[in-house]
Amino acid sequence: MRCEKCGKERDVYELYSGEFVCVKCKKPITIKEFEITTENSEKFTLSEILFHEALQTLSRVDNSHQNAKLAHEKITKAVELCKQAALGGNPNALLRLAYYYETNHANVDNITAFKVACNYYERIWRNEFRGKTVSKSVYLRKIAARRHLDLLQNPPDQLRNGQNRSFDYDEKAGQMFSLGLLDEIPARRETSVPESDDSARITSLLNMSLHDGRTPLFGLMYVNGETFSDWANSRYRLGKKETSAIEYFTNRSELRLYLIHQNEMPCRITDKEFLQNNTIEPDDDYYLCFASSRNRRLVGYKKYLESEGMLPLAQLQRKASQTKNDYIFYPDDVLAFCNHWWESIPHATKDLVAHVLASVNKG
Repeated sequence: MRCEKCGKERDVYELYSGEFVCVKCKKPITIKEFEITTENSEKFTLSEILFHEALQTLSRVDNSHQNAKLAHEKITKAVELCKQAALGGNPNALLRLAYYYETNHANVDNITAFKVACNYYERIWRNEFRGKTVSKSVYLRKIAARRHLDLLQNPPDQLRNGQNRSFDYDEKAGQMFSLGLLDEIPARRETSVPESDDSARITSLLNMSLHDGRTPLFGLMYVNGETFSDWANSRYRLGKKETSAIEYFTNRSELRLYLIHQNEMPCRITDKEFLQNNTIEPDDDYYLCFASSRNRRLVGYKKYLESEGMLPLAQLQRKASQTKNDYIFYPDDVLAFCNHWWESIPHATKDLVAHVLASVNKG
């Protein structure tokens, strides 16, 4: 993607909010206008080929483990090429990129994936097109609008409280109608919400933080007391050994867990005796926080959190509790705030937290 400030082609960091910044100057990179060019069209076409090859690979019945690994590699490359094409201004690529996030092909947690997919769909239906894309601009914008509304029909449990206007179905539908993208405002369907397994959601996210690559560094997840107790006592199998989830994850040296109860300071979870030594009220609100040191390059972020007595997590929790939202941060989020090569990871983490808090205050 070409950075306007640098005047050169640059790689990008993708932030927790779905925004992009230049890896060199750290300035935001935005898609101001959509236009299909030879370059972004070639990248998008190759991305589509890789994705369909991955689907064909997964459909085979032989060597399933090898096929799954090969398909994952192809999808990862397809998503990366699609991202490059989208940043180059290709609206078809951005539409597909939103789909990748919506369908969990982007290797991020489900809350982040939902927010980013909504963000990308909205960028398309709100944007203007030029060049070769003008003739099909209304068609693409209507598709994006419809997919956005479909996505808002069934948000993750943590975003169902209606306090965040960014995911308000009726408000978005009204805006689409005023832009001529809907013939009428469709009534919100009465969808039956499948009972979610929040224990599995916690386990999945913590497992992600223990892998290499673009995986979660630290964050906090909203849970009620009953959910936390259910997760802590759930059985976790590793090979032939079975143990409780809380025992397994507290025994991982590269992972630290904390629990915050109703705006108190974080309390570290050190072992399975935590439940016996602390009273967990089933109907109270809690935040389960995690900090992973799997990424050795960025392990310095924990120094900042620990030097402040985990106060930054408490500050984020107080803001998140207003909407019962989650905040999950990845390597790109920290690296985007290293504005100079000599700037330390702890200082960049401090700037990241300050930026998030300021963004929440602005709404």
